[in-house]
Amino acid sequence: MNKAYGKITNKMRVQHGSDGFHYGNPPDHEEGIDNVIDILKCCGYTHFVRPFRVWFSRLFMKTEMLQREFWEYDLAAWHHTRTHVNDEPDFIIEIDGEKHSKKAAKIKDGIAAKYVHEYLCHSQFVRIDKHDTVYETWVLKKLGLSLKFNSQRESD
Repeated sequence: MNKAYGKITNKMRVQHGSDGFHYGNPPDHEEGIDNVIDILKCCGYTHFVRPFRVWFSRLFMKTEMLQREFWEYDLAAWHHTRTHVNDEPDFIIEIDGEKHSKKAAKIKDGIAAKYVHEYLCHSQFVRIDKHDTVYETWVLKKLGLSLKFNSQRESD
């Protein structure tokens, strides 16, 4: 099979060498992000950034011996009650798939999670398997949220 070679940018990357070039994330990964956004909208979250790029501090890069200066998380979400989107997001979410089961990916994922815990203290970091995003109750449980239905009764 043909293997794809050449410069890989953040918009174009190789998922599996034997499959050739893929642009962005695979469709089921994007669908998982869409599912999480739909669930968050029902809970009052109105501002979303995908992907959410965070630049590492120099100290963190030196401590972790990183050459990469940033990380792109799959999704960041802010509640409608937040006054400024420039504040840290309420949630930083990573949607996990098959590629996250490899050892190298787990190490990188751990470093990305560590950065949120140490430097973005007001944000909650959540990992959700892309296959679990179709289960609303599971996603809500992972996020620590619940749906609140406003039922209004007519007065007699």
